[in-house]
Amino acid sequence: MAAVLALGLTASLAMPTYNWLLLLLSGGAALGTHHVVWSHPKARFQRLDDTALFLFVPVLLTLGLGLFLNEVADGQWTIAAGLLSVIPLWFVLRAEYESVDWRARTYKVLWCNMDGYEFWRGVLNGATYVTALLFFATI
Repeated sequence: MAAVLALGLTASLAMPTYNWLLLLLSGGAALGTHHVVWSHPKARFQRLDDTALFLFVPVLLTLGLGLFLNEVADGQWTIAAGLLSVIPLWFVLRAEYESVDWRARTYKVLWCNMDGYEFWRGVLNGATYVTALLFFATI
């Protein structure tokens, strides 16, 4: 899903006159995140709106990255910036997937003394601040 979003961001950066593409990509991020979170084996979602809280960070990050890179990236760096956006998008999608089950304390993260859930929730907290920074820097 992160690769599809990164390719879509690259396309929206390559064609900056198509602003609707970024909105369509944000909707795709919402649908993709919904399916990623819903596919967790310990997910106990019963209604479609149960995953609404999981959608904010990926959708806003996709929109913020698109707007920020549209302002900053220029020339030959546009394609590289769009393709490298797969890294933060993958981290956010993985963090959303891992944070579905708050009781998942089954593994330790190697480079720090944290449980897996705590680490991925920290990644989501950091992504929230980065997303706000992207919007503020664009404005």
